[in-house]
Amino acid sequence: MQTVLAVAPEPLEKMTGEWQTNIGCLMADASMAQGDSVFVKRTGGHLDFCLLNHGGIRASIGKGNVTVGSVFEVMPFENSLVVVTMPTAAVKELVDYIIREKKPHPLSGLSFTINSSGKAENIAIHGVPIQENASYHVLTSDYLSNGGDNMVFFQGQPTLTLDYKLRDVLIDYFRKSRTLKTRYEPRITVEK
Repeated sequence: MQTVLAVAPEPLEKMTGEWQTNIGCLMADASMAQGDSVFVKRTGGHLDFCLLNHGGIRASIGKGNVTVGSVFEVMPFENSLVVVTMPTAAVKELVDYIIREKKPHPLSGLSFTINSSGKAENIAIHGVPIQENASYHVLTSDYLSNGGDNMVFFQGQPTLTLDYKLRDVLIDYFRKSRTLKTRYEPRITVEK
């Protein structure tokens, strides 16, 4: 548990940020990076985006050394990654859910703007506008894919289990990264 995996040049906090947090962005980006390599090997395709839940992050990470124990504090659950194949309509339900919940759920690969009426505009996946009548490979946890946190839009959709615990994802990503850098590009913006 005391093994040092990486160094955090700044605190990674759960409660700092209205629509996104630096620890949430890091977790979603790490899940995308690690999960995509597994998904490519299994299917030949790539992941489109990742959604995790804010409540699943159980601790912050302080500036300095990040240990295996730190990861267990952040992610004490046995959650595993799954890929849900979702039609465009379900992706729009997912976006509406995020707006309604007003929580900084970890996102990677998906972006949108909340307009002055509180509705989503400019929904994009890796910068490309969402397409009607398409399907998207969404990375999430088994807990959420089963409707946890009222994320019912995942239920009834084709699902592939990656057999990769979220805790192990973080350990592998941190060990490989050595220095934890969070990308700060806005995933959710609010029109003023």
